[in-house]
Amino acid sequence: MSIHPPYHFNKTGNYYKFITDKSVVYNVLFTDGSYYFNGLPEHILVFELSLSFSALGGTLSPSYDNRIEITVVKIISDFLSDVENSAVYLCDTSDKRQKARKRKFDFWFNKHSSDELEKYDLEFNYENIEFLPSLIVHKNNPFREELFEIFKAQTENYKK
Repeated sequence: MSIHPPYHFNKTGNYYKFITDKSVVYNVLFTDGSYYFNGLPEHILVFELSLSFSALGGTLSPSYDNRIEITVVKIISDFLSDVENSAVYLCDTSDKRQKARKRKFDFWFNKHSSDELEKYDLEFNYENIEFLPSLIVHKNNPFREELFEIFKAQTENYKK
């Protein structure tokens, strides 16, 4: 099995971008994610991880490209190299394919992430929609345990 390098990515602040060999543009953005949390102390930095893609002058290629997964996980690692950063990832629920997206993201993360990152997963239903959020933190994040407890407590808001 050959190991492929990640795609070269450009970084501007909390925005990352790379283009695949098939001219698919991937955007990875880390924005304020504190609104996901009730009672989040100001000293804890939580960002929402967004992943989107589009084609450059053509159609999206359905072909498999493991360099995409390698690159996305490399970008997450790069962002979380500032150990006080943490990221929340919530799969799109608009077409009810969030479980498939979550399985793919989990596979990518488990296959390519370093031992320095930890991922906590939750699931809950709200208004008949299943939500599958993940929290990703660096193991050296000084607020890791506190953040996980706050993350876990969020589901209590949705239980009736």
